[in-house]
Amino acid sequence: MAAAVQDACWLRYICQLSNNILHIYFNGIRFNRKELHLATFMSKISEYCYSAGWMQNLEYALWNAVINGERKYGQSYITEDDISTLVKLSTDANAWIIFDNEKEETALSLKEWTEKFKNDLEKNKEIIKD
Repeated sequence: MAAAVQDACWLRYICQLSNNILHIYFNGIRFNRKELHLATFMSKISEYCYSAGWMQNLEYALWNAVINGERKYGQSYITEDDISTLVKLSTDANAWIIFDNEKEETALSLKEWTEKFKNDLEKNKEIIKD
């Protein structure tokens, strides 16, 4: 991925040290380190494929790729390497990052996410379209 894309992603972070604990904020939302790594990687895919920090329904497109394999996404592809990294990062964090209109990027447990994905997909199959 281009260095400019990586640099753009890092501009979205604010780190705060309080009582010797590092708090990391991504677009104003507090994450633990593992969630932050996942959010960062998901955003990088969005930047690479769409030149957008968080493309609408990104979380659904990425999860669809995790389930079904490599797929075209925007100007590029979600590759097998991307999928392997997403699986590792989400497993390590026991989370998936979603975009909430009120809270912006938000971490859900994998259990919460898989239920949400299933329910949302049943209501609207278009959420996984490119």
